[in-house]
Amino acid sequence: MMRTYFSMLIENEGRDTVGKMKQFATYFTHGVRNGARLRGEIYRVHEGREILDIVDQFFSSQLALAG
Repeated sequence: MMRTYFSMLIENEGRDTVGKMKQFATYFTHGVRNGARLRGEIYRVHEGREILDIVDQFFSSQLALAG
């Protein structure tokens, strides 16, 4: 869900896309294992595509650990 929402923000090229992504990262990662680490990584970057890459990498690694 997080990736879909962030992709839509990037596609629409709206105002303050990165700020919205950072804001919603807090909501989407509440209760997610290692969510604080993910939020920290997201807060450090300044491009929407970078945030999307971080999200993809994070959840891919979480799936690998679980599987």
